[in-house]
Amino acid sequence: MILPKKHIKLSESLFALGALVLEQIDNPKTVDEIWDNISQKQDIISAANNFDNLLLTLDYLFSLGIITLNQKGGITKCT
Repeated sequence: MILPKKHIKLSESLFALGALVLEQIDNPKTVDEIWDNISQKQDIISAANNFDNLLLTLDYLFSLGIITLNQKGGITKCT
């Protein structure tokens, strides 16, 4: 589920979910705000993507240095 493979569609992978997360972070947002915005887009995200996958996606984006936490706990893009 993390990486797209022969039997895992790109839309079910964390890469695709990461792209959706990055679209949502135009200003600092909490994890709940990001999840609310993404979960409303049921036509875009796969049913296989759930809150646990969102947390894994945030972990990999943070480990790559793409996102960070601000002093108030909001998630922002690194510049």
